[in-house]
Amino acid sequence: MLDRAANAALMPLLQVCARGLVRAGVRADTVTLIGFGIGIAAAVAIAMQHYALSLALLLVSRLADGLDGAVARLTQPSDRGAFLDITLDFLFYASIPLAFALADPLHNALPAPVSIVFPGQQGVVATGGNAGLLTREAPAVPITASDPVAGRTPLGLHSGGNLV
Repeated sequence: MLDRAANAALMPLLQVCARGLVRAGVRADTVTLIGFGIGIAAAVAIAMQHYALSLALLLVSRLADGLDGAVARLTQPSDRGAFLDITLDFLFYASIPLAFALADPLHNALPAPVSIVFPGQQGVVATGGNAGLLTREAPAVPITASDPVAGRTPLGLHSGGNLV
């Protein structure tokens, strides 16, 4: 989804490209799927810390996102196509933060073991296949960005999953 200013500036180019694709028999859904594939490739490049490549792929993906709408407007827009476009857009948008989390989990990931503990209830904290019981009697653990204690994560958990 290109913002209005970029969309207005790119519309003439998108129209020329869309006319060529329509003449070649390419459908808007095909452009949507190819753009999504390129976007997921950008997310993989981010996860592998190839940031320049990921930026290039991300830009091509977003151009394809504008191009699929231009192709649809020149042919026959459908509710199914619009649904496919927005669904894949949201999947793409979700993949980018996940890719940054995978690229550097210590600094970019939200706390992986999410535990919602209600007063008087127990929750389970699980990391790496190990689980530890967390009760309201558990000692409070300060959450810091880095901890000098060897083997401790920002959540105060050892890599084995034990609460410290």
